[in-house]
Amino acid sequence: MRASLHGPVERMCRLPRLGELMAGLDRFLEGDGE
Repeated sequence: MRASLHGPVERMCRLPRLGELMAGLDRFLEGDGE
């Protein structure tokens, strides 16, 4: 799951606010999707 999201997430992370949101979402997916 993370692999497929990595590209779009990395692009969105260039926007500071959205980057913070995506970082939180990524951590949530990491804990939930394992």
